[in-house]
Amino acid sequence: MLKIFFVIFLMALFPFSMAIGAGFSLIHEKEQEDSEPISALSSNQHSPWGARISSLTMGAGGTLYVYMDNSNLVNPAGCSNSGRYVLPSSHDVFERLYSLILSAHVSKTEIRFQINGSACAGSSPEILNARTRN
Repeated sequence: MLKIFFVIFLMALFPFSMAIGAGFSLIHEKEQEDSEPISALSSNQHSPWGARISSLTMGAGGTLYVYMDNSNLVNPAGCSNSGRYVLPSSHDVFERLYSLILSAHVSKTEIRFQINGSACAGSSPEILNARTRN
């Protein structure tokens, strides 16, 4: 719980958007708002700006299921369950992404995900990294 408040505190303290992927970085929105997060695969896609998280579910194995407030979800890998995004507990920076996603949900902040274009997480599109903005 303390992590959530710390992340929200940092988001309020700095006028930056937060992006998390293979590493953690702060990116100034005006300079790099539409820049692509780190990715080696060109088939990956980004969810659109303007969406907010409507609900989160944690699976028994620690997998996080993210439901958005709009139906404009990207599904570049053609996963059979395209109604949600999934963050597998095996993701390299799961804890950091989970903190960012949870703080975006609690604060009702816009969030944008980079979605894996070459594989699904189970039957749903897999989150590779995320970025928030006010």
